[in-house]
Amino acid sequence: MFAKFAKLTAIVMVLPAALTIAAPSKRDGVCGDGVGDFEKSFTLATFFKDQPNSPVGTPLVLSPHGHIPDTVQPGGIDFFVLTSYASYAHFDFNVYIMHDGWVDAYGSDGRIALSTNITPGIEAQFYTTPGPQTIAPNVYCGLPGTSKYGADNANHARFAVGTDADNFALCPDGNVTTVFYQPAAAVSQAGCVPVDILLIPTSD
Repeated sequence: MFAKFAKLTAIVMVLPAALTIAAPSKRDGVCGDGVGDFEKSFTLATFFKDQPNSPVGTPLVLSPHGHIPDTVQPGGIDFFVLTSYASYAHFDFNVYIMHDGWVDAYGSDGRIALSTNITPGIEAQFYTTPGPQTIAPNVYCGLPGTSKYGADNANHARFAVGTDADNFALCPDGNVTTVFYQPAAAVSQAGCVPVDILLIPTSD
């Protein structure tokens, strides 16, 4: 677990004070026609690609995924992964924002979980720490209005790594079902179901 976290580049971050941010902006050469900033807060939900006429699918939540004690890392670190609500029925973090390609998850208890880097074959991970924050490369984007699975879903942006929104899947991961990116890169990830991940605004 620590080996994954050690890949992050250490940068001190000043967290935003509000749940809304500056107007949407493109990130040259990263998001294509998408954006890396969203003015509104949002939640995340999956859409199952094998059910083209169904409504927005299962909500996604953050479930605990390990801990590094403060004897190893000052302040300690708690890890989380993006998980289906059906397998972890807790909204510990209930709203998200995206700014310059990073995603922050805001908890009902005041905690803020930051996204980490994501590479083929691993889970979509987040972490919290009272110590200095370290930030992964700003890889996340939203591709507005690109969902092609029904009229309602076409109104929602798709969650993407750069311009790639087509390679997420829900996969068995211990006792939960977790979002993986390009799971074929992880040989052990059998039983994965391909999904779109949609950004659902929390307000108009």
